[in-house]
Amino acid sequence: MSTLTTTTASLKHILEHPGDFSGWLCLPPMPWTLDTDGVFTEDANDANDPETDTPPATAPQPGWRVTLSSATIEDIVINAHDQVDEPSVAQLFDAFVFYVDNEEFILL
Repeated sequence: MSTLTTTTASLKHILEHPGDFSGWLCLPPMPWTLDTDGVFTEDANDANDPETDTPPATAPQPGWRVTLSSATIEDIVINAHDQVDEPSVAQLFDAFVFYVDNEEFILL
């Protein structure tokens, strides 16, 4: 039996501190804002296995969706910083939503 761990944070906090999280980000139905709270879920059995990159089968709340892994969110923030010296939180949010919708990086 697996043990699921969860961490809740606002999208603003997640985008400002992407390295603080691990697992898969689950979010309520759109529209999202910087104040939207998301939940990172991580199977405790998979936490020590770097080869495991499988999203959970379901989100922790009905109607919510599994969006991106913490590593992908870090990549989105890094990509934004590569394009803009000091991207605003709004630019990071736009980059995040663009990636969720298109599975590619935004051109800022």
